[in-house]
Amino acid sequence: AGWGFGSAWGLESGKNNGYPYLLWEGGGMSEPVTPSETLSGEGTKESPYLIQSEADLLAVSRGLDKAYRLERDIALSDAWKPVGTYAAAFSGTFDGNGHTISGIVVNSSVEVHQSGSTSYKGYGFFGRNNGTVKNLTLKGTVTGTGDYSGLAAAYNTGTIEDVKVQDATAAGKSNTGLLAGYSTGTISGCSASGAVTGSDQYTGGLAGRNVGKITGCTADVTVSSSNDYPGGFAGANSGSIEESSSTGSVSGSSPYLGGFVGINAERATVSECRAGGSVRNKYSYTGGFAGSNSGTIEGSRASGDVEQSASSSGGFCGENSGVLARCLSEGSVHGTGSNIGGFAGYNTGGTIRYCGSRGAVTSSAGDVGGFAGYADGRSTITNCYANGDVTGSADGVGGFIGDIGNSLCVVSFCYSSGAVSCGYAKGGFAGGNSGKISLISCYYDRTASGLSDTGNGEPKTTAQMKQKETYAGWGFGSAWGLESGKNNGYPYLLWEYEEWISVKGVSLTPSVLTLKPGESRQLSAEVTPENASDQTITWSSSNDAVVSVEAGVVTAVKAGTAKITVTTVSGGYTAECDITVEEEQAKLYTVKFETGGANQINDAVVAEGEKIPEPAVPVREGYVFEGWYSDAAYTKAWDFAKDTVMSDMTLYARWMEEDKYSVYEENQRTDLKDCMIASVKSKAYDGKAYVPAPKVTFTVAGKAKKLVYGTDYRLVYSNNVNAGTGSVTVVGIGNYRGRKTQNFTISKKA
Repeated sequence: AGWGFGSAWGLESGKNNGYPYLLWEGGGMSEPVTPSETLSGEGTKESPYLIQSEADLLAVSRGLDKAYRLERDIALSDAWKPVGTYAAAFSGTFDGNGHTISGIVVNSSVEVHQSGSTSYKGYGFFGRNNGTVKNLTLKGTVTGTGDYSGLAAAYNTGTIEDVKVQDATAAGKSNTGLLAGYSTGTISGCSASGAVTGSDQYTGGLAGRNVGKITGCTADVTVSSSNDYPGGFAGANSGSIEESSSTGSVSGSSPYLGGFVGINAERATVSECRAGGSVRNKYSYTGGFAGSNSGTIEGSRASGDVEQSASSSGGFCGENSGVLARCLSEGSVHGTGSNIGGFAGYNTGGTIRYCGSRGAVTSSAGDVGGFAGYADGRSTITNCYANGDVTGSADGVGGFIGDIGNSLCVVSFCYSSGAVSCGYAKGGFAGGNSGKISLISCYYDRTASGLSDTGNGEPKTTAQMKQKETYAGWGFGSAWGLESGKNNGYPYLLWEYEEWISVKGVSLTPSVLTLKPGESRQLSAEVTPENASDQTITWSSSNDAVVSVEAGVVTAVKAGTAKITVTTVSGGYTAECDITVEEEQAKLYTVKFETGGANQINDAVVAEGEKIPEPAVPVREGYVFEGWYSDAAYTKAWDFAKDTVMSDMTLYARWMEEDKYSVYEENQRTDLKDCMIASVKSKAYDGKAYVPAPKVTFTVAGKAKKLVYGTDYRLVYSNNVNAGTGSVTVVGIGNYRGRKTQNFTISKKA
């Protein structure tokens, strides 16, 4: 009664052995029902389809882009086939309305991803989700042999919010998580409890692999894996994870295992997160928080104990080549291999700042330290401490670091306060210093350590270690604090006990800018929130040859484009300004021609540094044109072949009355271009105008004729005062025409 035969169910003797069958099953049956045929509502956000039974749930796969709301708790009685595929993902809204779907058994798959011709299978309540799933509790099991497994979604490209996965189990191959197998979308306010097992890469308590954003989620999940990258919260993170936690234990028999994340990839970020579960591994790169980090992790803590049977393990991170900032490890670390540290096992070119380690460290090998086992490359460790006791069984055992293997490493403003036990080479602060670096302002407790070696950290008594005066230049009040009731009286990092306001973003004004070569402009960066605890930023240019940047001041170098990026040290948030440097337009100047009563000549517009096109010779009745000059006094003749324009200017035409010339026609006058100029010598600068009187001769019929100054020619001088090259020009008059120039040198004063 009330089963909806004809809309949801059918019953015929020739089908399903005579038992009721679901109309959607096919195989000769009726076409699957659509939501509109069986569910109340219209499938919109304003009026979603209402789900009240297991049969109603089946209709979701026939309306992938619709909105649904769960009206009551539902316990499934049959195995569940995932909703949404790679070809047709769920893109609607599924609102659990605070209700629970229990009894979920997912052991069949759908295609959730393709790469080229390769198809990848997924197991989950939703196969591929590109919509929104929210306000829902899920209970059940996922058993998969494919590539993506998660009870809420095998492959998430959409939004999952306020979804709880309770008392659940997930067993898969790769990309296995209790909530989601793989996520490029957004997950927020979610939780997972139960157990997850993976046989291949990327096994996580909440998500197998995150490439999107996860915020405010928890995982209390027992995680085990027999392959790479298992993590208590996520197997691998290539996106961002914020304000989340994991409390379950993590165990494995493969590299890169972490209490929170197996591997945090390059450019990935984790901030304000916690890992509380114990960590056990038989292979290398094991950490209480991260197995390996090449991205950024900040404001996070690990409190679980770490036990490992190989090398490179740490209370917080097994291997670090990225940035670890404001992080703390509190659990003990036990290893059987080398590179074992209370905080980081192996720091290979990474940066660690404002971090602490409080747990004891033991190893049956060497390169063991209360904070770091081994550091090389361009490693930087600054403003950090180690409180735990250290025990090792080979060379390189130190209260703070086992060994420093490279001369490029920097260790500064650090201390250790624990005991150091080893029958081999050891040190109160550093067990070894293969890189032979100078440790900057580093100290260790000689009373607690039982050692007093110098050169690799300065030994101080316990009483001295608890006095600010010991730590000159350490920044007490800004980075460090010291009180008898905190951290057993040793210095502590302020962020450990005071509220830390995390950076959430950064903006840059302007975001687009156009400059000319040589111009500068101040860019303005604003960190949000405005009261964030760490407002430190860095600047970079994508092309320093085009635009340089220093402290936000950009300077255009040459034509081209460049991108200026500002990055917050805390969180790694970025903002950009696109800058275009335009080719500098040449300055244009106006040249006027003062013809002195002759025909007018149009002004010339000439680019700076260019020559003036020589105009046609002007005509003035009763006068003979003698040339152009740059001054009205006719002392500086203008040479159109050499002289260039550097400002607005006027050229003046010089004239001589015709009656001063012979009665010969112009073409009958002798051209002086072939005359000989002699007796023009160089001289030393004396501040006076140099006016040499040259000897001018003209050869006629093989005989030299001396010309007479004032009758046959006149003289024009140029550049004849300052040091350099000057000239004297012979200008024909009377029976002679044309001109000829002779250069001379005015040398600098000795």
